[in-house]
Amino acid sequence: MFVRQGVLMLLGVVAFGVVMLLGEAWWMPRTGLVADEFPGKSNDRLSNPRYSGYQFAPPSASVIDAGYQPVAMPTGTMPAVMMHDRILVRQLENLGKTLKFHPFLEGGDSNVFLFHGHLEMVWAGDLPTIKAAAAYPIVVTAQTKTAFAAVVAHDLFSISQLKGRRIGYAPGSSAHQVLLLGLSSSDMDERDVQLVAMPVNKMLPEIRAGRIDAFAAWEPTPTIAMDQMQELSVVYRGLTQSYLYFSKAFTESNLELVHILTAANLRAVRWMRSHPDHARQACQWHLGLAETFLKEPYPISIDQCLLILHRDLLDPLPMTMFPPETWQRNGIIARQFRFLLRMGVLPPHADLNQILRVFNADILGEIVQNRERWDMNVFDYQ
Repeated sequence: MFVRQGVLMLLGVVAFGVVMLLGEAWWMPRTGLVADEFPGKSNDRLSNPRYSGYQFAPPSASVIDAGYQPVAMPTGTMPAVMMHDRILVRQLENLGKTLKFHPFLEGGDSNVFLFHGHLEMVWAGDLPTIKAAAAYPIVVTAQTKTAFAAVVAHDLFSISQLKGRRIGYAPGSSAHQVLLLGLSSSDMDERDVQLVAMPVNKMLPEIRAGRIDAFAAWEPTPTIAMDQMQELSVVYRGLTQSYLYFSKAFTESNLELVHILTAANLRAVRWMRSHPDHARQACQWHLGLAETFLKEPYPISIDQCLLILHRDLLDPLPMTMFPPETWQRNGIIARQFRFLLRMGVLPPHADLNQILRVFNADILGEIVQNRERWDMNVFDYQ
């Protein structure tokens, strides 16, 4: 665990950032409309060899296909726990259903399989969720993470000092958006700095070599960098989220199932928070899935996983409700929508109102109000 006095950020580790360090070709954010992420376009992601062995049931079958990211924390921790939920198994069996989990590298991959009718439910980050909502009828039922991305600078102590400086960034990423918001807070934009596109695993070598003066990245890159270079400081940070969502067709035809699955997601969170041993067990399950998927060691320890879990999900309350400002016209979803539109990631005709309508707070609200009906107060994991 990395600790440093006087750092202007809440320290923590978001595992998705760690996995970015493993390689760059499959994750590098892209500017412009990514054709194969939208329905009716190229099927390049469908033909990814990593997914060639996946088998999906037709929408009318008894199998519910779910897409998740074992390299994402804590977003991938809930499905890892749900795989061991015997209450969920029994509830689904009573309805003649089973749940099948499919691991994906990134939310864009999951979206493509959702768009082509192969998945009924997905856990993914905020920007993939918005892209899905712009392209395909979905229903978002829960928030599954709140974490920070940060702007880190060399021998500078405020975002206003970045004027004219070279800043490393991953185009189209949530950290890119945080950087632009930070510049705007000091009456600047990208024209006032020198943006240098690069994968996140190049940022520390580049700032150490003096080829950039700052970078924008998600955790743990900022924390690792500041641990190794005492002259670095965080000059700005911003929140990012992840969500659970279903295809709208599946939701409308199987509303009880959507309640059961959303309740199981919340039950997993409540179970992890109910005892320290439960959170540790969840991390063990999650790390095992990540290593199996990656076919190599996963660079996160159990203790780091626990830090992520508590920082970004479990504390102070184990809830997965949407913050009240989610639907505001200048709320976080609206800001992310405008960012993606500006970057050319969304089609020009994308409608903000359409995006905001996919966030359904009623399903989780009904579950919380009727805890006994949805087995919120009992646990049975193995």
